[in-house]
Amino acid sequence: MSNDLTLSYDEDLSESVPLAAVEAALREIPGIKPNGHRCYVWEGEGGQRMELDLETLEEPGSESTCDCIRASIAAANWDDEQVAQSYLPVLLKLAKAIGWEVADEQTGERHKP
Repeated sequence: MSNDLTLSYDEDLSESVPLAAVEAALREIPGIKPNGHRCYVWEGEGGQRMELDLETLEEPGSESTCDCIRASIAAANWDDEQVAQSYLPVLLKLAKAIGWEVADEQTGERHKP
């Protein structure tokens, strides 16, 4: 599993979710906090860290929806086993709340919650 993962409805980003719904789901997950405009960070109890960027395909200036969440795991904290045990469960919980899946950007493998 890679350190770049994407949460989306499908690989074509064919369904958006209202930004407010995504932000509400993020607030429900322990360890996630805002980290800038449309950016969040998850920090685990064991020092794990993952950045979450909320992206949209809408016209510039539109802030009402989210088409995907790009998750980046800090290279210093990344290894296959730790991703599977620590990071993936957080992302799957978020994906379930939104109605999306988690995709590994390097392998293309999709994980359903």
